[in-house]
Amino acid sequence: MFMFKSLAGMILALLFVAGCSIDQAGNASSSEMSREDSDLFVEGNLFFIAYHELGHALVSELDIPIAGKEEDAVDRLATWLLTPEDDEESPDYLIQSIDGWFQSANDVKPDDIEWWDEHGTDEQRAFQIACLLYGSKPDRYKSVADDVDLPAERRESCVDEAEQNEDSWSRLLDEHWLEDGKDSQKPSTKLVYRNTKKFAKQRTYLQNIELLEEIATVLNEDFTLPPGIIVEASECDGESNAFWDPEDRKLKICYELVTDYQAMAVSD
Repeated sequence: MFMFKSLAGMILALLFVAGCSIDQAGNASSSEMSREDSDLFVEGNLFFIAYHELGHALVSELDIPIAGKEEDAVDRLATWLLTPEDDEESPDYLIQSIDGWFQSANDVKPDDIEWWDEHGTDEQRAFQIACLLYGSKPDRYKSVADDVDLPAERRESCVDEAEQNEDSWSRLLDEHWLEDGKDSQKPSTKLVYRNTKKFAKQRTYLQNIELLEEIATVLNEDFTLPPGIIVEASECDGESNAFWDPEDRKLKICYELVTDYQAMAVSD
């Protein structure tokens, strides 16, 4: 489960929904670049959270044994799955997620950190993603390690950790991958965008970036899973969250979560 914990983020989100506007200085091209950066920030963070919940779904559905905290494990899985291939020119969603976790950490006072929580702290999650991303391709992601001030000795161990992470998850999922050339399980996963008046723009945004569709495609075409999983976007009674429900076999993204990341983007 993921929960947006920042009170400041929630306040910004309410202002965003109310339609507040930010006066952007500069010419049209710089404003357009700012909008592009904001969109990439929101999209990258949502994709990481969705893949995190996908990890919970796979652990649950495939009965995968986990040593240690499951939250840490599925963060590592999401990082591996979202790391671009060597020749892949895809958006660096993980870089946006690192930024998002650090921003979230800045909004939490040290005395308010829930050290007992099943999740790592926001800063720990950011550093773990940065370490694994750098370790996967040190030359390509040197700037990431530089930006988060990873010391030289830690960078060396990040390479080993990235290799270990890939090897571990490859073995755990080995028997569950859908064989190449085998027909996908369509339409075994049901997509649902719940109607909403309050979050109509967020609903449209999710449809435009096809986040739910990508998660459903991974479930249908990459893994051998029983049919009946639901991937849903809906209101969550004011709760900014995303979660996997093993009883209902439902992966849910809350519209409130989209709103919060949009608010973070304009405050960056």
